[in-house]
Amino acid sequence: MQIGDRLCLFDTQMHMVAGDAKSDTGHILREITAEGHTIGWMGLRISNQFYHPLDIHYIKGQNKAFYLIGTTILALALLISFLLSKHLLEPVRRLTEGTKALAAFKFDTRTDVRTNDELGQLASDFNRMAETLQKYEQMRTQWITDISHELRTPLSVLRGEIEAMQDGIREMTPVTLDSLHSEVLRLGKLVNDLHQLSLSDTRNLYMEKKPVNPLTVLTDTLHLLEGRFEQRKIVIQTDIDPTAPVLLMGDANRLSQLFVNLMENALRYTDSPGVLEIRSEITGECLVLYIEDSPPGVPDDALERIFDRLYRVDKSRSREMGGSGLGLSICRQIVESHGGTIRADHAKAGGLAIIMEFPVIASE
Repeated sequence: MQIGDRLCLFDTQMHMVAGDAKSDTGHILREITAEGHTIGWMGLRISNQFYHPLDIHYIKGQNKAFYLIGTTILALALLISFLLSKHLLEPVRRLTEGTKALAAFKFDTRTDVRTNDELGQLASDFNRMAETLQKYEQMRTQWITDISHELRTPLSVLRGEIEAMQDGIREMTPVTLDSLHSEVLRLGKLVNDLHQLSLSDTRNLYMEKKPVNPLTVLTDTLHLLEGRFEQRKIVIQTDIDPTAPVLLMGDANRLSQLFVNLMENALRYTDSPGVLEIRSEITGECLVLYIEDSPPGVPDDALERIFDRLYRVDKSRSREMGGSGLGLSICRQIVESHGGTIRADHAKAGGLAIIMEFPVIASE
C-alpha cells in the first residue's frame, strides 16, 4: 500500500473532502492554515498491516521467538511443578502409608522423611509416636504373658488338689482344705490387685481426700503389724512423731494400704532376725519418709524396675513367700495419686530403702 492511498483531506468540521476514510478516527492529523486561519486538516491513516518483505520477515521471526519462548516457559513450569509436587507429596504419601501400617498394628513402621520443613517435623513426631506404641505393645504383650502365668500357677495347684481328691489319691482333710483355701486367697488377692491397678490406670480409683496426718496413719499401721514383726524377730526402730502437725490432702485408707504393702514387703523378704528402720523429716513443703530394712538387698539393676508390675528380684522366693509382684506397683500408684514420689535405694543396713516424698499443706 502506497502512502498516497492512506492520505485523506478533511475540512474544518472534520468532514472528509478527499480520500476513502469514513471518519478521522485512526488518523494522524496535521492542521492546514492560510493567513493564520485553519482551513482544513490533512490526515494519514495509521496502518496495522505490513507489506514490506523485511517487515513481514521480522514479524514472522518475532512470532516464532514468542512461541518458542512460551513453549519453553510452559515446559519449565510443568517440570518445576512436577518436581515440586513430588517433593511435597512423597513425604505425605509415606506418612499416609505409615499411618495405615500403624492402623494394622505394625508398630515397627518408620517413615524416612529427611526434610527440614514442617513435613520433616511431622515425620519425626510420627516416628516417636510409633516407637511409643511399639513400646506399649511390648509391655502389653509381656503383661498378658505374666498375668497368664500368675493366674495359671494357683489354678494349676487348685486343679491338681481337687483332681487328686476326686481320684481318691488324697483325702479331704483339714490340711488339704487349708492348702486349697490359701491358693484361693492368693488368687483372690492377685485379682484384687489387678483390679485396683486397672482402676488407677483409668483414673477411676476412688479416693476421698481430706486433710490427714500420714505419720498417724503410719504409726497405726505399725501397731497393727507389730505382732507379726515380733514373730519374725524383726526389730522396728522408728524416728517419727505421730502427734506432729503434718497434714496432707489424702485418703487415709489408701495411705494405710500403702504402708501395709510396704510393711508386708519387709516382713516377706527381710531375713530373720532383722531390723526395720523408719524415720521422717520435713524439707521445705515436703514430708520425706524413709523405710529401710536389713539384708538381703536388691541388685543395682533391680532398683529401677522394682516398681514395675509383676517384677520380682527372686521369682521363686517371691512365690514361696506369697508375693504377686504387684504390691510395690500399687504403692507407686497410691503415692503418685497423692502428688508424691517414691523411689528405691540401697539401705545403710544392707537391705532395701524406700524413700517417699509427699507435698504437705501444714507443718511446723
